[in-house]
Amino acid sequence: MNEGFASYGEALWEEHLNGSKALFSYMRKEDYGGFSGTLYNPEDNLFSTTVYQKGSWVLHMLRGTVGDSTFFNILKTYYEDFKYKSATTDDFIKVCEKVSGLDLKYFFDQWVYKGTGRPEFEYSWKADPFDGQSSSNAYMIRVNINQIQKDYDLYKSNLRINVKTENGNEEFVVFNDKKNQVFTTTVNSKPVSVTLDEKGWLLKKVKQVDYK
Repeated sequence: MNEGFASYGEALWEEHLNGSKALFSYMRKEDYGGFSGTLYNPEDNLFSTTVYQKGSWVLHMLRGTVGDSTFFNILKTYYEDFKYKSATTDDFIKVCEKVSGLDLKYFFDQWVYKGTGRPEFEYSWKADPFDGQSSSNAYMIRVNINQIQKDYDLYKSNLRINVKTENGNEEFVVFNDKKNQVFTTTVNSKPVSVTLDEKGWLLKKVKQVDYK
């Protein structure tokens, strides 16, 4: 609620000066690969990377969850409601849920109160012509996603799946709320590659495996 906001403020300023690519570049530098303890109770790590960098990442991931317009409305409302006052994490969560209209308990549980790690994704994909004919321009793509991390059973999140095709790039957003999940969609030409969260909205580890 203090240093996490300050750290993400630096990222937002970088975005303001140099655009969205600079934001994601900045956030990649804020990912130290692992953070100790929970953000809510860092114990002896009060001035650690967990408080500063993970705190910043939580705000970044919240933005990716609710969308830009809602996120900045949350910040404005939080400021107006608590300027010149003290505020708790619970106060901030209530503002987030009021403004977004979403139940965000799962989000704050996994990133602030309980989780100490990040999702570790193993994924695979395959594609077939949409009409079963190789002459088709459209392809049906199937993406298998598994979470294999040990620290927390299931991290739920918006997950952006980026598909590079022969005609360009396409992105679709899914809600990953199962440890083992399959998503299908149609793309406008033959897929060349598939990546998860290419820009970097999530703290994560990703490994592509053979399709089974």
